[in-house]
This record gives sequence, structure tokens and C-alpha cells, in this order.
Amino acid sequence: MTPRNVPVPRSAKDAGPWSIKAVQTLSGDDIGRMMRFYRWDAVKQIANVVTAELRQISHNSVETHLTYGYGADEEHTFQNGEVVSLDPPFSFADVVELRQQLCDFHGITETLP
Repeated sequence: MTPRNVPVPRSAKDAGPWSIKAVQTLSGDDIGRMMRFYRWDAVKQIANVVTAELRQISHNSVETHLTYGYGADEEHTFQNGEVVSLDPPFSFADVVELRQQLCDFHGITETLP
């Protein structure tokens, strides 16, 4: 799967520009922006939607590590090609696309919450 920026339809209540971006394309310019991502734990069968301020980015050849939140005390490791939403809307309209991108990337065929 080739990562790409995905155009997302917006409604009037989704004020402001927001975008879905592949993690390996994040740069220092994105630090300080709000981000949102969909996380699925297959073992625990738990889905989380995380919305937080991006504090630090660390890339290597196969993974991107994002540190986020107050005090930068949370970190999540993404495989390159996974996506986050930047400047996400208050309506959570981006969550459906984030979930679908996660399922497509990992080949998940079961219905996620």
C-alpha cells in the first residue's frame, strides 16, 4: 500500500483544515499540532482513539515513534505507512477514515468498534 494524503469530505461543523498524513512524512513543522490516531489492540480487543498534541518525532527505516501529550509522557510506535489526522475536527469526522486506513494497512477484515 502506498501512503498518501487522503482528501476528506468536510461539513460546516468541521471548521478548519485537517488532513490525514502518513507518519513517515511528519516533520518538525508538525510538532505542536494536534493529532489523532486510531489504535487497535487485538489481544485485548480494545480500540482507542487518541487525540493529543504532537511533541516529538523519531524516524527510522521501518518505524516512526511519536511522543505526545502533556509532558510528552506518552509514546506510540507506528509502522511506516500508518496514518494520523492532523488538526482533527471536534466532530470526530476523521475517525471513520482513520479506522479504515488502519484496517487496510494491517489487513484486518473483522469489524472494529
